[in-house]
Amino acid sequence: MANDSITEEWRSVEGFEGYEVSDMGRVRSWRSNSAGDKKRDTPRVMAPSLKKNGYLQVNLWRDGLRATKTVHSLVATAFFGHREEGKEVRHLNGVKHDNRVGNLAWGTHSENVLDAFDHGTHPGFARRGPDHNGLPSKPRGHHGAQAKQERRDRRKRLGQSPNSSGKLTGDQVLKIRALAGTMTYRELARRFGICAQSAHSIVTRKVWKHI
Repeated sequence: MANDSITEEWRSVEGFEGYEVSDMGRVRSWRSNSAGDKKRDTPRVMAPSLKKNGYLQVNLWRDGLRATKTVHSLVATAFFGHREEGKEVRHLNGVKHDNRVGNLAWGTHSENVLDAFDHGTHPGFARRGPDHNGLPSKPRGHHGAQAKQERRDRRKRLGQSPNSSGKLTGDQVLKIRALAGTMTYRELARRFGICAQSAHSIVTRKVWKHI
């Protein structure tokens, strides 16, 4: 009979003797005490705790001192190598507690912000919903013919930013503002097909004030 079991690969956690992390996102310990001077015959798989931001973390001991580490950072370092400056861990499917090696990658903060929008987990996206297109939630009289025409006119009016050659959606505007701290106005302009002045106007809320 064929063996359908999946082999789990374990690698040592650098800098923390007696700990290992696997490609399935699990952490285990061979230590029987915090000092690390006694070893187990079989390792103990550790139960991670959930941080407020949704990521999993574990407490590791070294020289009698406790260090709290996120599981995704341990996995990424063990399987992808040391983090380069300006890089952070991305969860490719948007699930923060899925720390399998196939779901992780080093990336920039900008990439992580865009991932959050794509997965619908960014705070601004979650507040307004995926189909808001920069318009407020449904008010009284929303379904009237006049109201519908007013919304169509408003979309035309708001979709075209000053000095911009293309229309933007409310979702794109939120992305531009979220990325403003990680990219220059010129970089934002190139990414979204607008001019740098338009990017500046969006970030400083000179336009699209309703979002």
